[in-house]
Amino acid sequence: MVHYRTFRNTDPPQLTLVWNEVFAGNGGVRLTSNSALDHFVFAKPYFDSAGLILAEEDGHCLGFCHAGFGPNAAETALSTETGIICLLGVRVAQRRRGIGRQLLERGETYLREHGAGAIVAGPHPPLCPFYQGLYGGCQLPGFLASQPEAEAFFTTQGYKADKDVLVFRRRLAAPIPWSDPRQISRLANFEMRVSACKTLGSWWQECVWGPVEPLELLLCTKAGESVARALAWDMGGQEGSAAIAGIRNLTVKEELRRQGMGRLFVALLFRFLHEQYFEAAEVHVEHDQVAGREFCRSLGFTLADRGRVYRKT
Repeated sequence: MVHYRTFRNTDPPQLTLVWNEVFAGNGGVRLTSNSALDHFVFAKPYFDSAGLILAEEDGHCLGFCHAGFGPNAAETALSTETGIICLLGVRVAQRRRGIGRQLLERGETYLREHGAGAIVAGPHPPLCPFYQGLYGGCQLPGFLASQPEAEAFFTTQGYKADKDVLVFRRRLAAPIPWSDPRQISRLANFEMRVSACKTLGSWWQECVWGPVEPLELLLCTKAGESVARALAWDMGGQEGSAAIAGIRNLTVKEELRRQGMGRLFVALLFRFLHEQYFEAAEVHVEHDQVAGREFCRSLGFTLADRGRVYRKT
């Protein structure tokens, strides 16, 4: 008989086994020990053992559901206004027994008891308290389309698609296509400055990224003025042995946009990453950000996967 209970300190080895069966190779990192879950999940200051629910039978973990919350508007503290089903997984041989549904119901109950007026399934910034660096690639994109069982499951449980996130990849060895050859001459007027990112901007960002230490890349004039910025981090074992750099928060000064500055910045950024022996780069763009989508495609990025966030109706 299946028994449902909340997390105990002795559970990480069993959770690691479930993780490697359900998520590794499907957008998740293969875990070689329990330490990754310690760093990216249990060490978060807002981790609540009551929100991590396990299904157990004869002493074996069959699956788990992890529910949590996002930040307030200022990203200075937790807000229980919206609840998040961060991850839910059931071992393959144990599916079609109603275990997933029972886990989800218990996760939803936990969220409502703590004040959630709305519930979403699939972590995506800023509603992404756990698993950054372990699942989804560059950032948490909701549940990936490469796990098609997620959509079938959540739609039958009363959820509807709320947001789509496009996962773009690009090999760094390929040259940047230039639409305006005059842009190449501008390279001499700018330089790339790279340093460890000193601050991520808020308490919430520091919590989410935890042990991930991104690099800050700035495009600067020779006088030292910063005109563009991005963060890059080593995605490690996200996909086999390939060295992939995740790129996020790419911005260009507003008054310099639509002048080719973004393309120039990305060209230098790619060159730097390739010199560091990265083979590919990954970026995430929300589906409704048309300009972002077209910019990525113009740079040679191709669609590698798609994430989806669901909302309880």
